[in-house]
Amino acid sequence: MGGKLSQNLREYAVLGLDVVRRRWLVFFLPIALAVPLAALAIHFAPTKYSAKSLILLQSSNRGNTAGGYVRQNLVEQVQAIDAWLKSDHVLRDLLPQITDLKDPNDPKQVSAMIRVARASISLGLVGGSALEVTLEGRNPNGLSKKLEVILARLMEGLTGPEHGIFNASQFVLIQKEEGVRQANDALDEAITRVGLQNTDLVRRQLQVLYDAQNPRRRFGETQPGSRPARTTDPAPQDARQITTLEQQISADPVVVGELKRYYEAYQMALAEYQTLKERMSSQGSNYVGIFDSAENVIVVGRPQDPIVGESAARKLAIVVIFLGIMGGGGLVWLVEMFYTGLRTRDEFEVLAGVPVIARLQRLPR
Repeated sequence: MGGKLSQNLREYAVLGLDVVRRRWLVFFLPIALAVPLAALAIHFAPTKYSAKSLILLQSSNRGNTAGGYVRQNLVEQVQAIDAWLKSDHVLRDLLPQITDLKDPNDPKQVSAMIRVARASISLGLVGGSALEVTLEGRNPNGLSKKLEVILARLMEGLTGPEHGIFNASQFVLIQKEEGVRQANDALDEAITRVGLQNTDLVRRQLQVLYDAQNPRRRFGETQPGSRPARTTDPAPQDARQITTLEQQISADPVVVGELKRYYEAYQMALAEYQTLKERMSSQGSNYVGIFDSAENVIVVGRPQDPIVGESAARKLAIVVIFLGIMGGGGLVWLVEMFYTGLRTRDEFEVLAGVPVIARLQRLPR
């Protein structure tokens, strides 16, 4: 049994050497093609440079809890800052300073540059007390200045009111303010649509007419925001005054009725906005305010332009060479599949029907 196994091992070793002798050129052909490709990958692969800055997070920013929850809370805070910093409205403001934006009015170019900027900025938590902000780019010159712009924007959001972040009252007030603006625009469009040219004069006339029809509101007897009381049965002199005011606006009662409806809608929107503004405080915190004490966030030094960059060329070259070796082996295996000659001693014995006594070297021709 041992002799048979030893004989088989020698047989396959001889077969392997024979394959190498006959197919070495086929094996090295893909490798020879892979070497210049690897060289090209090393030469043309882009080099990425990284400017980094370290931000220390004071103990006051870790909350009052203890244990593993502190770490999780800090991770969530950093993720929230990362999401805010990479949001469209923040990056759109930063694009002219951190990218080579040629046409800020081109929405496609702006969208593409926002994606590039978002991919180049990264925030990472170092241990449990430091935040590393990294900016990547292909040109090391000026990369630290761009990172300082990002850090300044980050500190601005952490330590002061942020125009892109709203508390509850501010958000509701903005919605109401937009409602007033829309009602005002609708009124102007209605005045223009009915053919009246002097918009300011018509608005003043509508105001006088509105006050005449709502005397309680004029004298401050209604609560702000409540629907003004309508006089269902006005006095004769008031009715004549209202009729005169309506005729001053337009002789067509349909036109006057339409403008009155638009003006009443505008007054209602304005009253709701003023009431909400008096009831709610719009001066509450609208900081990014994720940390408990943002003023204790400390930036360690100013970032510097990187000197040495990182390139994926070496990895690409290794992958290309590896694929060349695999391709050479696969090509040899494919060629051997179509080889019709006899390879092993057993094949000779089966074909000839007699045992093989010895194997002779190739005789010279």
